[in-house]
Amino acid sequence: LYEEQGDTKRYNESVVWYDCGWSNYYPADHYAFMYKCRSAFNSIIYLRYADILLLKAEAKIMGEAPDLNGAADIIDRIRNRAGLGKLPQSTRSSKEALLQAYMDERRMELAFEGQRWYDLCRLNKVEEVMNAVYAKDSGRHAQENLFNENSYLLAIPQGAIDQNENLIQNPGY
Repeated sequence: LYEEQGDTKRYNESVVWYDCGWSNYYPADHYAFMYKCRSAFNSIIYLRYADILLLKAEAKIMGEAPDLNGAADIIDRIRNRAGLGKLPQSTRSSKEALLQAYMDERRMELAFEGQRWYDLCRLNKVEEVMNAVYAKDSGRHAQENLFNENSYLLAIPQGAIDQNENLIQNPGY
C-alpha cells in the first residue's frame, strides 16, 4: 500500500529497525530478529491530530448531506504532510471512491496503532475486508474462521452472565 502511493515517509517510520544489544542467556540463533529493536521508544500514541482530522473527514463523507470536497480537503492535508499529492478529481467526486481513499489513508497513517478493526466495524466493512484476506491465502489455513455478522460483537464474559440471569450471550458465542 505504501509503495503503491509512493509514501516512503510513513513506510520508513512504520518499518524501522536498528541494532541493539541483547543478553545471550539463551542461544541467540533461537530468536527471530534477536538483535533488532523498534526505533521509536517515544512513539506511544494517546491521541493524534491526524486521527481526529480523518474522523472529521469520515463524518463529512458519511453524513446525510455528504461534503465530499470538504472531506477530500482534509484527507489532502494529511497526504500533504506525508509528502504525497492531492487526491485525483475522480476520487473527490465519488462517495464510494472517496470512502475507499479515506480507508486507505487511515490504514497508512495509523498503521500499528490499533485503529483498523474499529474503522472496519464502524463502517460495516469487516466481512468484506477480512474475508478478502482469507481469500488471498486460500488453501493454506490450518483452520479457517470466516468473518460474518457475528464478528462485530464480542462475547459477554461468562462471569457477568452468571451474576445476571437477564443477560443473554451475543450470537456466535
